[in-house]
Formats: sequence, C-alpha cells, structure tokens
Amino acid sequence: MLKIRRGKQLAVTLFAAVALLLTSLTLHAAPFFTDVDLDPVMPGIQGTLTVSLGSTFTVLVVIGETSPPPLGSPFDTVYLDVLFNDAGPVLGLAPGPVPGLPSAGVLAAMGGAPPVIDYVSGAPIVPGGLMTTGPSGALGPPFTSGLGGVGLYDPSAFPGFPVGGPVDVFGVTFTALAPGTSTVFVPGAFPGTGDIFIGGTPGTFPPTGTPVGGAGSTFYFSGVVTVIPLPTAWLLFSSAVFGVGLMRRKISA
Repeated sequence: MLKIRRGKQLAVTLFAAVALLLTSLTLHAAPFFTDVDLDPVMPGIQGTLTVSLGSTFTVLVVIGETSPPPLGSPFDTVYLDVLFNDAGPVLGLAPGPVPGLPSAGVLAAMGGAPPVIDYVSGAPIVPGGLMTTGPSGALGPPFTSGLGGVGLYDPSAFPGFPVGGPVDVFGVTFTALAPGTSTVFVPGAFPGTGDIFIGGTPGTFPPTGTPVGGAGSTFYFSGVVTVIPLPTAWLLFSSAVFGVGLMRRKISA
C-alpha cells in the first residue's frame, strides 16, 4: 500500500515562505499559492491517499488565490515543476506511449481568445490535452527525480480566481515502484524567478515577464509519500516463514 500525507513542508520552503511574508509588506502580498490535490475524485484539495504498490495514481497541481486581498490579480503565464524521490526511487512516472507527459487541467479553459497555448510547444491546449515538458532549474539535492517544467500561456490573461476556488493547472500520473518514502514537491521550475508571470514569452527559458507579487511569488506545499508492501506480499512472506518453521520442527523431530 502507498500512503500520502500532506502538511510536512521542507525547511527551505518554510524559510522561503517567511521571507516572502516579510517581502509582501512592500509588494502588496503574493496573491497565489501552489498545492497538490492527491485525490481529485473527492471535493476540495485532498492531502491523503492510499493506493496499492505497483498501481498508478493521478495527482493535480493546482493554484489559487490567497486571502486577505488582493484578489483577482491578472497573469498570463504559469510555469511549474514537480519534484519527487528525495530518499530513493520510490515513485516513477507512469509508463505508456507518452511516459511522463502531464495533461492540461481546468485552467486551460479559463482564458479568452486567442486560445490558451502550451508554454513550451506553443501549440493550443485544452483541458485533458497532453502537454510538453521543458527545461527545469529546480531539480537538485535532495530530489533525484523531476517532471520538468510545465506551463500554460494565455495572451489575453487568465482571470483571477474566486475566493476558496483553486483550479488545476495540470495532472501527473505516478506509479508506486518500491517501499520507502518520497516527498512530492511543486516549486516554480526556475527558483528565484517566480512561477506566475505577466508578459511572459512562450518558449523562453528561464521564463520571461514580471513575476506576480515578486520573484518566487507563490507559497509551495508538499506531501510525504510512504510505500509499504501489498497485503498479498505479507501473506506470501508469512506462509514462507511458517513453512520453514514447520520443516525445522520436522527435522528436529
């Protein structure tokens, strides 16, 4: 079984959040937060999930506006990454014809005209459509795996979010590979540059434009993943131990 527990943030993330809070006094606050919804079937942002070892599961990367105001802050570019495996190869990107490619979320439908495009490829994108991964400057110790940069761009600017209504930017499907633990962390793909922009230019890395609220302008949240063996595996192991014990008793007799 695999259990995911939210709420444990990296120390560096907490430090960045405190620094951001202090900076917000002059930047009029950073209006956005980034989070991970571990169970999209349930309403709200779910922080826990249990799945079987070897199975696949999809998480949604979401952004929303903070409270108190300002609210309704415009932006036209989002560029994020997903980091994992900070303690061994516990999780993998689900295999398939296009392994590792994320799918666009609801945010792709919230823009105006012309349509929202994939930041990396420049092609039009709609909810559920496969997205292209681009460069990332976020991957580094302790993380050994990353999805790569994923972004959306809307020339007419995305609208602000309703209070308490975060929306999904994209979804990522993982496979539970081995017992152990892993942090799933969603930072901006280029730390220090911000991850939500006004005036971004698709296909440029690091992303250009003015970060909304200042560099590193969103709060990042992470979850901790714990993978344990399947119940059937425990059953087979227990049966083997019982069999060995039985044989030893027979030999002793």
